[in-house]
Amino acid sequence: MAPYLAIRMAGSNEIQENSERLIELCKVAGEERLLALVLVHLFFTYRSMMDLEKADKSARQLLELAEQSSDEHQIFLGNFVAGLHAGEKGEHLSARPLLERASAISDQTQAAILADPIVSLGMINCTHGVCLVDPGIPR
Repeated sequence: MAPYLAIRMAGSNEIQENSERLIELCKVAGEERLLALVLVHLFFTYRSMMDLEKADKSARQLLELAEQSSDEHQIFLGNFVAGLHAGEKGEHLSARPLLERASAISDQTQAAILADPIVSLGMINCTHGVCLVDPGIPR
């Protein structure tokens, strides 16, 4: 029963509405790193609900944010989510460079990400995802 409740809670309209409002507030306040985290949350929420159109939109917004930023946290989050999403859609040729870009951040930023329980699993998955996407694709 607990997994059902967790999925139901993650996909609730209130959480989606609050997340959309958070996006607006982050943009107004210029809080791009927080905006990236909200977009990650929305991506995984929509993905768990199998709303792949909205998950795709969140992944694209996150990658655009990463491409416009010099903040390595945002670069990691945008490229990791976009790479994961591309890999899940079978787009291995585009997934691998995204995952490689995400894992190419500095050691200092990697350590900070690994110390953050909210995003640390992403770093581990990103590192392994490069190999799992298609190990036969040359770098």
